[in-house]
Order: sequence, then structure tokens, then C-alpha cells
Amino acid sequence: MGAMASPGHILIVCVCLLSMASAEAPQEPDPFTYDYHTLRIGGLTIAGILFILGILIILSKRCRCKFNQQQR
Repeated sequence: MGAMASPGHILIVCVCLLSMASAEAPQEPDPFTYDYHTLRIGGLTIAGILFILGILIILSKRCRCKFNQQQR
């Protein structure tokens, strides 16, 4: 009867196995990290340039619209 393990030993072995199974492997750094500050600054810069370009096109005399022509 000495071959049977006591419930305490079985419990310790189970706890050790569960703790080893739940331990996570070291994770690699995520290659998809974004620099949101630089992305925001770049987007605002492009939006500002396009806005100013649109205002310049509207105010310039090179844009000939049909509003100035007489209807027949």
C-alpha cells in the first residue's frame, strides 16, 4: 500500500502542472505599432495644405465658372 500517492502529493503535482501550463511564453514585440502623434500631425498638415490650395483656387481668376456667362 506504499505505492499509492497521498491526496496532498497529487494536489501539489496538479498545482505545479497547472502553473506551468498557464505560464505564458515570452511574447515578441508587436510589429503593428502606430505612432499616432506623427500620424495626426501629418494628416493635419496635409489637410491644411489642401484647404489653403482650395481657397486659392476659388479666389483666383483662372477658374472660369459658368456663372459669369449669359444664358441664351
